[in-house]
Amino acid sequence: MLLNSFFFIQKNDDGVYRLQLNADHVIYKGHFPENPVTPGVVLIQMLTELMQQHTGKAVRLISIPSCKFSKTLNPFEYPFVNYSIKTTQSDNHIQVSAQVEEEGTLFCKISAVYE
Repeated sequence: MLLNSFFFIQKNDDGVYRLQLNADHVIYKGHFPENPVTPGVVLIQMLTELMQQHTGKAVRLISIPSCKFSKTLNPFEYPFVNYSIKTTQSDNHIQVSAQVEEEGTLFCKISAVYE
């Protein structure tokens, strides 16, 4: 959905994905035209799509026990970000701890559960 249009994977280094954001994407034109901000729901969707890459299969988000946004992500200020993903398998679920950061700046931390 967003992979290869809104964001592009530059490299994957053992669960640390180097991503390039597309500042010209239509999402930024509406959120917000003069000061683009990456919506929180988009950061969560990016995690879901990265989890599909990470596991090599379709996954379904079933819960988000915690999600903290600590700084707005403007694609012109930060065209590249690191998305770090750590997973733990339990029963039929995958527990995920993820964070989005660049150059020591933390944008968000997400704890999620997938199946």
